[in-house]
Amino acid sequence: MFGLALWQTGNVEDAAEVVQEAFIRLAEERESLLAVRDPRWWLLKLTHRLAIDVTRRLRTRASEPIEAHPYLRAPEADPDEVLDARRVSGLVAQLSPKQREVIYLHIFAGMSHAEIGRSLGIPTFTAASRYRTALANLRRLLMRNP
Repeated sequence: MFGLALWQTGNVEDAAEVVQEAFIRLAEERESLLAVRDPRWWLLKLTHRLAIDVTRRLRTRASEPIEAHPYLRAPEADPDEVLDARRVSGLVAQLSPKQREVIYLHIFAGMSHAEIGRSLGIPTFTAASRYRTALANLRRLLMRNP
C-alpha cells in the first residue's frame, strides 16, 4: 500500500498520510468488509483513490524526486546496473502519473491487467493499453537518451 501511495504521490509524507487514512477507513468500515471478496484489491483500490485525493489537494506542493527514496533504487551491485537503474528510474519519472501507476502495479506489485483494472476501477483493456503506451514511451525516452 505504501509503495503504491508513494508511487502515486511522489512524496513520503503524503504516502504515509494515504496509508494512515486507508487504515482509518478500514477500521471504520470493518463490518461492511465482510462482504468484500478480495481484500487485497479492495485495499489497493482504496489506496489508489485516497492517493488521488491527496494529490489533488496538494497539487501546488512540489513532489520529491524519485531518486530521493533509496528503497526504490536497485541494490548496490554492479556499478553499470546501478547506472541503468538510475537512468530507468529517471525515465519512468517522466511518464504520466497514470502510466507510472500501471507500470508499478504490473511490474512491482505483480498484478495482471485485469487485477489492475479492478483495483483502479477501469476496464482491463484500458489498463493494458496504458501499460503498452507506458512501455512505448519508455522505449522512445531510452532511444532519445542513450
